[in-house]
Amino acid sequence: MQSQDEFKQDEFVVRAISSYLKNGFNGQDIAVLYRTNNQSRLLESKLRNKGISYSVYGGLRFYDRKEIKDLIAYLFLIHDHNNNLAFERIVNVPARKIGNATLEKIRVISTETGLSYYDSLEQLLSHSKSKPLSNFYNLIEDLKKKLTEASNLTEYAQIVAEESGLLNFYEIEDQKEGNSEKGQSRVENIKELFASFSEQEIVRNEQYFAEENDGIDNSNLAEMNISEQLSCFLDNVNLGVAEDSTSDSIDNVRLMTIHSAKGLEFKVVFVIGFEKNLLPLSRGVSFKIDFDKERQEEEEERRLAYVAITRAKEDLFLCYAESRDIFISGMRTFVKTGRSKFINELDRKFIEIKVSRF
Repeated sequence: MQSQDEFKQDEFVVRAISSYLKNGFNGQDIAVLYRTNNQSRLLESKLRNKGISYSVYGGLRFYDRKEIKDLIAYLFLIHDHNNNLAFERIVNVPARKIGNATLEKIRVISTETGLSYYDSLEQLLSHSKSKPLSNFYNLIEDLKKKLTEASNLTEYAQIVAEESGLLNFYEIEDQKEGNSEKGQSRVENIKELFASFSEQEIVRNEQYFAEENDGIDNSNLAEMNISEQLSCFLDNVNLGVAEDSTSDSIDNVRLMTIHSAKGLEFKVVFVIGFEKNLLPLSRGVSFKIDFDKERQEEEEERRLAYVAITRAKEDLFLCYAESRDIFISGMRTFVKTGRSKFINELDRKFIEIKVSRF
């Protein structure tokens, strides 16, 4: 299934899933496969908007992943310094040498005064020379100021990820895992979170939301200032968590990486991102070409494509976008993609190419 971009691709998949469910299929009969973990974020959002329950097999939902929770906790604390859960989550992430004894002092002040943990920290600093605490407090105060100075939420989320040290921390964690299945996934997930703030996505999600609700749209997010957009985003995150906590059922639609799908079969399978640079997965630019290694990597990707295709017992959809918005050197960039070379290797008599009208 050919789509204009990843937004249209995921809209097609969600509408098709909805149609299958209305026609007697169970959620557990349907699976959506993808090459990389970060591809699930947009799809999860659209499934929630449509009220379709889903489970991420062999992994976590996008907003349940640690790196995403950490960055969102920073945003929560910046937006509302009374958020004690956010404070406790990130006061020492990355590690700042703020020990349990110091945190206990903050909790005691909070209990005795009724102040939030953040305000209790400020009070503790009035008679403490703790450099780690002072650095953390100054970081949050500086990020609060920069919220009003940023040109858009995507830019601001990048600032928070970089200046908090989270991006560097997870880059190091990814490097430790090398080229494993999880390799580089944390940083890519954080970059995918940046994408959710882009004005283009806000507008497109508005249009999709309005279309799914008979044209009624009162949000008009694109016209809000940055602080209002952040508030709306955080409200939606809270709502999404509340919905997810009650929807873990055996009959959910399954989302999973192709690696996780080995050994499983489903009546209906959608493989999203069956396109250039995703399947086979691009390994980046190298100035030292190792042709044997490249052939081995491509053959492994071909085996993964075979795994994905053979998970379907009845209906199979190979979905790809003609273009995709990706992060390159910290910038959201529009790139041409198109279908994977592996599609050209399939027997044409088994293929029916369609273009999504959505």
